[in-house]
Amino acid sequence: MYACTTALFERCPDLDAFGALAGAGFTHVNLGADYRYGDPSDPLRGVLLLASDQSLSRLRRDLDAHGLGVDWVHAPYGDRLSLVSPACEERAFPLASHTFLGEQAARLGARAVVFHAYWRAVPEEVPVPVASRWLADAFDQIAGRAERLGVLACLENLTAGESNVCTEAVLEAVPALRFCYDAGHANLAGNAARWLPRWAGRLSAVHLHDNYRPSAGQRPLDLHRIPGEGDIDWPGVHALLSAAGYAGPWSLEIHPQANPIPAAARACAAARAVGDGQTPPKGPPGHATPP
Repeated sequence: MYACTTALFERCPDLDAFGALAGAGFTHVNLGADYRYGDPSDPLRGVLLLASDQSLSRLRRDLDAHGLGVDWVHAPYGDRLSLVSPACEERAFPLASHTFLGEQAARLGARAVVFHAYWRAVPEEVPVPVASRWLADAFDQIAGRAERLGVLACLENLTAGESNVCTEAVLEAVPALRFCYDAGHANLAGNAARWLPRWAGRLSAVHLHDNYRPSAGQRPLDLHRIPGEGDIDWPGVHALLSAAGYAGPWSLEIHPQANPIPAAARACAAARAVGDGQTPPKGPPGHATPP
């Protein structure tokens, strides 16, 4: 089973993303929370767009018509969706939106919903232990509700620092919460061994994308390239995931492409290679060199 994010097609919104992904060989798609939900000029686009029943039904019909399942839906994140805001009333909004997103994911037949512990940094006035407690309380509700709906609520590893301290604290505090392994983030942070095999028993989703490990003093760039267009050791990633018992789709989380149809074909070939424990083909000229 192979999955790819529909974000690949965001630069070409008139193309049939589902048809192109199915034609390339993908069996599943991964959706962002704002996919096809509302006008691009809407100030809440990418922050919170609750789809109508009609929109969800149409989306489900489109998926079924192409024989595609949904692996995961990525929850929105941003400054207006902070579960660690010092203001209680501000934390209530993302808690409600994240909980309801689980219901939408269930309507679409998604296996999982993937969350970030938080966006950017913990506010200076909020100690990390306090932030971790707030997050644990919130994700206990989110994961419990998702579990009752038959959806796996997953927390992913981020790039470094306090974010990963909080992520691990929340995973420890909330047994119902599952883990999403982000291979690109682990490469940037240089901490693949920190996550697997420690959370192997709760590994339920993956984010596969490529980038370049930063040199000392260099700013890490979260490029979200197709596997093979960076320097990640993909046979090593396969070995880690296989040892952890991962049996879900090999899911790509890649950024938009100017020419998404040939990119979809390259992406599926890369996903198959990763799933087989092989090194993916290198990208076209200009894609396989550091930025």
